[in-house]
Amino acid sequence: MKSQGIRKLSMGLAFMLLLQLSFPLLSYAAGHIQLQYDANTGKVSGTIYSKVRYPQVNLFAMNPKNINGTLKNEGYSVYHNVYWYTVDGTTYPGYNVTSMMVHGGFWPEGIATTVNGNVYTSVADAIPYAPYLTYVSYIPKNGSYNISFHWDSSKDNYDLTGYNVYVGGVLKQTSLNSHYEFNFVPASTSTSIEVSAVDQAGQESERRLLKYTTPGIMKDTVVHVDGKESNVLLLPEENIISFIPVNERTEPDSYVYLQMSGFNLRNIELDDLELVNDNNVLHPTKIDVYFENQINFKFAEKLEKGKKYTLRLSSLSEGDEITTRNINSNKTYVYMSISGNNHDAIDIFRKNIVIGDPFAPEKPTNLNVISGDSSVSLTWDANKEADLAGYLVYIDGKLLTPEPITATSYSINGLNNGTTYHVNVSAVDKVGNESLQAFRYPKPAAATAIYVPAPPVTIQPDSCVTLDKDAKKAALQVNPTGLTQDSVLKHDCSTFKADISSETLNKLKGLIPANELKDAQLLFSFDKVKAEAVQTAIAAATSKLNSVKLQAAGDVYDLNLSYRMIGTNKETKLSQLDTPITLKFKLSAGVDAELTGLYYMGTNGELEYISSQMVDGMLVADVSRVGRYGVLEYTKSYTDVASNHWAAKAITKLSAHHVITGVSDTAFAPNLELTRAEFAALLARKLNLKAKGAVSFTDVPASQWYSDEIAAVMEAGIVSGRTATTFAPAEKVTRAEMIVMLMKAYEIQTGKPLESLSENTFTDASLIGTWAQKHVNAAKKLGFIEGRGDGKFSPQGTAVRAEAALLISKF
Repeated sequence: MKSQGIRKLSMGLAFMLLLQLSFPLLSYAAGHIQLQYDANTGKVSGTIYSKVRYPQVNLFAMNPKNINGTLKNEGYSVYHNVYWYTVDGTTYPGYNVTSMMVHGGFWPEGIATTVNGNVYTSVADAIPYAPYLTYVSYIPKNGSYNISFHWDSSKDNYDLTGYNVYVGGVLKQTSLNSHYEFNFVPASTSTSIEVSAVDQAGQESERRLLKYTTPGIMKDTVVHVDGKESNVLLLPEENIISFIPVNERTEPDSYVYLQMSGFNLRNIELDDLELVNDNNVLHPTKIDVYFENQINFKFAEKLEKGKKYTLRLSSLSEGDEITTRNINSNKTYVYMSISGNNHDAIDIFRKNIVIGDPFAPEKPTNLNVISGDSSVSLTWDANKEADLAGYLVYIDGKLLTPEPITATSYSINGLNNGTTYHVNVSAVDKVGNESLQAFRYPKPAAATAIYVPAPPVTIQPDSCVTLDKDAKKAALQVNPTGLTQDSVLKHDCSTFKADISSETLNKLKGLIPANELKDAQLLFSFDKVKAEAVQTAIAAATSKLNSVKLQAAGDVYDLNLSYRMIGTNKETKLSQLDTPITLKFKLSAGVDAELTGLYYMGTNGELEYISSQMVDGMLVADVSRVGRYGVLEYTKSYTDVASNHWAAKAITKLSAHHVITGVSDTAFAPNLELTRAEFAALLARKLNLKAKGAVSFTDVPASQWYSDEIAAVMEAGIVSGRTATTFAPAEKVTRAEMIVMLMKAYEIQTGKPLESLSENTFTDASLIGTWAQKHVNAAKKLGFIEGRGDGKFSPQGTAVRAEAALLISKF
């Protein structure tokens, strides 16, 4: 720039950049302005945010003449309720601008400039609003609580970059998450945090104090209606529940909430219920009944800590206000909470209770089956229950006795010889509770068949021998001329195949002592397990699992390996294989292929899932030890995932493949947010990735459960750290991070590189980082994602466990 062309301007004198509006802008505290003046070209540019829409805004200078140009590219954010504009204008070049100003009250004082070369920049930004507490959620955990503070998402702070969370004055978290969790907080404990909002300019709002006291847990509580018969009335002056408050309350009023899941409540008035304490009788001043089994009532007296109270029907009640439901269940419950006038100092209590008779008889014992010509005869021991109604008999799932029989024997005729049937016997009581079923798998036959095993097969040097479906054992001479690198053994059956390579055969020689190698033979046996033994093994495995249904989905085989000296009958068993054997199983007709897998079946009912894949209609896997292997259909259910849940099928599928597990034996927690470590572990299991070395992140100790899985996906190029040295395993995974990891795993699984797609139809596409755009676009095209409401992708949003399961199940 030429020196004679420079004119120094101040806000109040020669030069001011003014934004002339048709009506006043929003107040100073809610705006954001960024303006730039290029002294080389005279171009004025920038961005203005406003809560009010302006149909026309002209830019001009007071001296020497008007700037040509108007605001352009109007946009609007529904979530933040804010408009934004692009400033685009020109004036004379060559000015030395010390400050800029926006006319109309939006930012009335001058905004000082910073200079970078010939470009002058002015930025003004309002301090963000402090968040407000919206609610506190808590989950009881073995006498303590996991609590979560939730605050408003500060919609007025449209340039928000996150929230700072302080505990005891110390910064604990900086995140876009609008919640903070404490785990294992004792009952009746006061907990507090301070939360502030931070914007793009690094400005921090005032800190807002959020406080909460965890509920006290009433321990000496008696539910007097536990064990009531079904469909009966509670009588006047009958006790319902006795309790002792554990928190001190300061307010004169007390609120009691009672939920009785096995009862119907109706027509309850103020005089129908009363609290009794030390011969004092307290009557509620207000009663509300909800959903036929929930009641909320207010007492004008304070319920004192440490005193015993009994809630009962009063003598003035009609006796028809509370009725047990017509059920027989041990899964009903009573829940009660007590609080003060401000709903603080809360005490709670919950107990499962019994209504009616929910207890089934014992399973019939000593079920014996005698197979005859086209028939089977059943006998079993008699049950001892006093309320026993009789027994039910089934064959292949069909009930043969519509009414219970009292005899302990039963004959079934008209069956097909040679066909295996599934017969079951259960006991049933007088209210209809049915026991577990005793079962057997008889096969009617005109005569008893005698099994004669086929003779061993010896592999000749430099040859491949295929055993037919009836061969049970192969003997291989392992001396230098008897077993060469070209020797191969195959077992070929329509439902089961085994391939033992020359590499495996030769490495097995290393398991035999050198002094015995010359005259030794390797013995392989492939024994198909009988159906009765399979069902016994499945029953043993099922007894060790919770909420899992197992059933055979193909044949089960015992694979055994031993060696013996030629000319002797002594065999020495071998258990471990240095190189794997390939096993192939055909699935039975009618099973769900998505829920099947290959399992190692231990002798005590333990199961080990073996990673496998479908090839040419058979389930194929490599195994490295001998023992029993079979194909099982594995169906896991969770109490918090209904069958019609939008992710139920995906959760069941991934549970069957042992990619994902519940948070407990019975609960999945589909709406629980996922951490970066948890999602990385899911991908490692999905792709069966194994770590070759230790992970290098400083915040991933080798002792943590996710250490090896994070190392595996990092080595595969699927994940990277939040920084060069940290992974942030406990941080919630963002949607953008999740899709990038997912699509990298998809490339590895399919061997197909992602297409370079430029289009992005999400309304918040501008918020998706360049590092994630390719992967988000590809996931959208493949139908993996559809976005959230209003056509948004929400790249900085978090993902829940159900959402992750649905995504991973797609490939």
